[in-house]
Amino acid sequence: MRTTIALTLLALVASNAAGQVLVQPPAQPSVPKPEIVINGQPKDVKSALTPEQQKELADLKAWFLNYHTAPDAAKVGKALQDLARLGEMNNGSRGWPSAAIIAALLRTHPDQTAEWCTLFEVAAEPSRYWFFTGVWFADTEPAKKVLADLAALPDGNARKLSYPYLKQPAGSLLTRRIRGPQQIEMLVNTYAITGNTEYLAKLLEGLGDPPTDDPKITEKGRARLQRIIPAVQVELARGCRRDPSIKDFCAAQVAQQQPPIAGRIEEILKMAEGTEPIPDAPPIAE
Repeated sequence: MRTTIALTLLALVASNAAGQVLVQPPAQPSVPKPEIVINGQPKDVKSALTPEQQKELADLKAWFLNYHTAPDAAKVGKALQDLARLGEMNNGSRGWPSAAIIAALLRTHPDQTAEWCTLFEVAAEPSRYWFFTGVWFADTEPAKKVLADLAALPDGNARKLSYPYLKQPAGSLLTRRIRGPQQIEMLVNTYAITGNTEYLAKLLEGLGDPPTDDPKITEKGRARLQRIIPAVQVELARGCRRDPSIKDFCAAQVAQQQPPIAGRIEEILKMAEGTEPIPDAPPIAE
């Protein structure tokens, strides 16, 4: 089975007249599509995990989401392999958030690039595909060297990389309007690893009202962008509970931001109070 590769959320994402997110295919048309395989069987990722694996995955995600508070490079290699084993590198909806984690880790620990890449050089697809998407997205000199070295290997070498997107610029999370849940999760994950508040500030941009003077955005598209607001609020409210630095950042921003963003940050801080689970936001896409 074959599928068109569409691997650049940042450099290739566009929107149509309805404001829906589209991903434009690169020049090279297709490659074999890896099957999703967990426990030896192609399955839906969520249904494939046992209760024990679901807990293991939840604990693993919690570790990554608090990484900047206690970095531990010695544990990262196995943690990334576990992330792949538990289905977080099986498709685009999970692959992009995982790629953001990988990229942020490689920027934080550039000296570990070669060692961690070795773990995935001959890994099963699609985990290998999404891991090296993260390497590409890191856009560091050590990452570029690894990608170039693996791409230069002769055909037939199991370590050779030939993904077409590797020849394209990686782009940046900080230069694109937030249009969907993947970008929100990627920003959250990048902050979690790096502690760089630029990524929190970018999330706050998603709290603003959609532009009313852009003729390319229809009413339907504007309504879709409007649903970005509660999605960002939920992620930041959960972050405030999890990480005091996110709560401190949001509290400081109330006085610095203008309406309506300031008021929406206050709503975030109220949502973060208490101990009841914060409900999911309505889906962004219809």
